[in-house]
Parts: sequence; structure tokens; C-alpha cells
Amino acid sequence: MKCLCIDTSTSATILGLCDGHELLAEITLPSADHSAMLLDSIKTLLEFSRLELSAIDGYGIVTGPGSFTGLRIGLATIKGFHLTLKKPAVSINSLEALARNIPQYSGIIAPVIHSRKGRVFSAIYKWNQENLISLKSPTEIDPESLLSENPEALVVGSALIRQPELFKTAKAAPLSLAHTRGSVLCQMALSKFERSDLLDLSVAEPDYVVTNVASRV
Repeated sequence: MKCLCIDTSTSATILGLCDGHELLAEITLPSADHSAMLLDSIKTLLEFSRLELSAIDGYGIVTGPGSFTGLRIGLATIKGFHLTLKKPAVSINSLEALARNIPQYSGIIAPVIHSRKGRVFSAIYKWNQENLISLKSPTEIDPESLLSENPEALVVGSALIRQPELFKTAKAAPLSLAHTRGSVLCQMALSKFERSDLLDLSVAEPDYVVTNVASRV
């Protein structure tokens, strides 16, 4: 199965393209104007892999949490592809994808994505052998509360770049892991396709975590 994955949940554009469990290509643009760059980046990814968009069998799209504008652009792009080509899609959680940047870590992991007014989107995960377990569901929280409630957590994510002053006391993962990876997105998407856990694009909306994020991020 050829799968195209897109993450526009932060200021970065992350793309992954795979054929089954073989990664064909991935692109990471740490800071990009999604509305201006996303389609061109997808075109570049496909050209590098010598594929047409019509050859893609399915899409993986990060639906949140994250930037309202970024999530909306990414999902609208996939909806447009689906309208034309009728290929299925699956939803990917941005925080889980970040946690999967640190496979087999023995402690708890707290992915963080910039939100509003000094707050972050976060959740708590822990590996149980090869399975990533969600211990706390995604929420919007201030970093001080997150760290006081989870002092031993390894913090990973783009908020470490956007808001470094708020994480001076945190046990932080390397900034090279601050963005999701196209290869990880592909793995997550394939797992959902194998379970037939499909996204209904006719009604799909971004997952903003809290109802008033959409109007303020």
C-alpha cells in the first residue's frame, strides 16, 4: 500500500511517503507557510519517488491537536485529494506521533506543542515493550502544571523551541526530535489501515482538544 502522510499541526511541514513498510521519501520543513508550500512540497515528494498522486492508495493526516490554521489546511488538502481520487484516509494524533520519536524509552514521555498564552498541548505516554500506552489524554495545560504533575517526564516537541523559557527545569529530549517524522507518520497510518480504522472525510474536523482553541490559535 502506497501511503502519503501529512502533518501541519505546527509551523513545520512534515511529509512522509511509503510503500508498505518501505519508506520512499520524507520531507521536513521546520518553518513553512503551509498555504504556500504544502502542495509544492507534496509535488516534490512525489516527483522524487517517481510517483503520480493517482498512484497513492491512502492518506494519513494529522488532525490535532495543534495550530488551528495548520490543521485546517492539512485536512482541507486531504479532503480535496479524496474528492478527486476517492482514496481513503486515516487520522493521526500529533502528540502520539511525537512520543513515538522516542521508541522503547523506559520512563514516561510528555510531548508538547505550542498553544496559546504560554500554554501547550500535551499528553502522557509510556512504552510497554513494543506498545505505546496513553496514560493521560491530550489536553491544553500550562507547562508549570505539566512539569509539577509529571516531574520525571521526558519532554519532547516543538514547544521546546517555541517556548524554551518555560521548560528550563524540564528533562528535555534533543531538539532534533522536536518535530514529528514522516517515517513515524507512515508507520502509524499503516497500522490504522490494517485495522480498517478509517477517517470519514465527509464529516472529519480537526481535533482542537478544547472547544475555544479554534478561535484563538
